[in-house]
Amino acid sequence: MYYFQYYSVRPAPAMILFFTLISVLLGPLPSLASAPMQKKKSGYLHVMVGKFEVSAISDGTVALPVEKLLSEPEKLTKSALQKLFIGLPAETSFNAYLINTGEKLILVDTGAGQLLGPTLGKLTDNIRAAGYHPEEIDDIVLTHLHPDHVGGLMSAGKQIFPKAIIHAEKADTDYWLSPSSQKKNGDASGFFKGDMASLNTYVRSGQLKPFSGKTVIAPGVLPLTLLAMLSIRWKARVCDFISSAISSMSVPFSSASPV
Repeated sequence: MYYFQYYSVRPAPAMILFFTLISVLLGPLPSLASAPMQKKKSGYLHVMVGKFEVSAISDGTVALPVEKLLSEPEKLTKSALQKLFIGLPAETSFNAYLINTGEKLILVDTGAGQLLGPTLGKLTDNIRAAGYHPEEIDDIVLTHLHPDHVGGLMSAGKQIFPKAIIHAEKADTDYWLSPSSQKKNGDASGFFKGDMASLNTYVRSGQLKPFSGKTVIAPGVLPLTLLAMLSIRWKARVCDFISSAISSMSVPFSSASPV
């Protein structure tokens, strides 16, 4: 069960009238800050989880028809969003997570790269803005092989993470990297093509290490298969990344469909 909360702060009419009167009586107030406002949004956020530093890294945002992604009836979803002044399609964040264990740098997912349009593909720049470099990443855990999770592995035919070991569920790699599966099921969505373009170079270099069952990525970090997707858990404090739970919304729903 997923819950999303939204808080709206709107000044009461009396408060608006009060500030209007103050401005009329006193005239323009002196500037309290001479520095210009920083309008650029930060592309990362550092959080300590036990002894590990976890950084949420933005790959960008994209407008999505979320009323079609949630399992609630579309009419109910649209009505709930309208009450909160959220238009459709809704701006939705795409994020990856960088775990610094003190000994290793482990990246969870890599964003969409150039697979899903020009508003995404900002992960590499934001990793650098967060104080790290893609060349430093030791391991990458792919929660699943949809394009918004694997597209950031490559750019212009070159590896973005030259030393990283890529970890992915074997059932996923067996399916999405298989030309016979692509031929059998068709590829209207381009998912097979995108996965192969993103991962085949790492396959040839021996950096892709599929796993099945219980696996330890690093001391305290292990993947768990959950609802046909992957959850990353570390023991420093029990926390999970549950991949692709819908997080663009601020409305309480009883359930959400994974992307």
